[in-house]
Amino acid sequence: MNTTARTTVNILAVDVMRSMAAIASALGRAASEVSLYQGRADQLTTSINTKLRGIDGMYIDGLTSAGTQGTHASQIANSYAVGFAVAPSSSWSQIATYLAGLGMQQGPMTAHWLLKAFNDADRPDQVVARLTDQAGLGWAKILSVGGTFTWEGWSAPAQGESESHGWARRPLSTSLNHCWGCGSPPRALRRFSSRRQRLVSAMPTARFTRNAARCTSTGDVQSRAV
Repeated sequence: MNTTARTTVNILAVDVMRSMAAIASALGRAASEVSLYQGRADQLTTSINTKLRGIDGMYIDGLTSAGTQGTHASQIANSYAVGFAVAPSSSWSQIATYLAGLGMQQGPMTAHWLLKAFNDADRPDQVVARLTDQAGLGWAKILSVGGTFTWEGWSAPAQGESESHGWARRPLSTSLNHCWGCGSPPRALRRFSSRRQRLVSAMPTARFTRNAARCTSTGDVQSRAV
């Protein structure tokens, strides 16, 4: 990545500013403090969408030292754009289609943002596809070669990396929250109901029950890839 102003870093900065605004609000700080951080987040979001988005609508990896756009639009830059709600919501479907065509090009540490991006773009089929793909990089591939825990990297044995590492376990909470609706606010639960049939169609070996009022979920998932 030959860039000096990286898209992913700038998107993370937006998240930090938004979090600071939320913290200030929760602590009952002056409205001026809340608006200070929220204003910085909004200003940076505008800059990202103005300077770090290509003519095709995809987010490039960043700017060169000369201030020109790079030519590569990575999966992580675009999954962050959707996952952190920096990209306009009207573009999420287009970006999700682009992301789906890339397979899995993110490491275990950030791959859960790819799943979140697919969820936010209303593509639960792609969440399931990434979780169950035994041929490409991902969690199902680990299981298919005999792995018993999440790895530090998709090629951990060959790279001498840990085969028992916590940062690849995020899909568990991501799946529960975004696919099955557990822990979601009421609006998301209503959305869950509308997508249930598509989830069942995408993963026919999954059987589950759902109590939206209590937000509990139990499952009997027969597929080894989940």
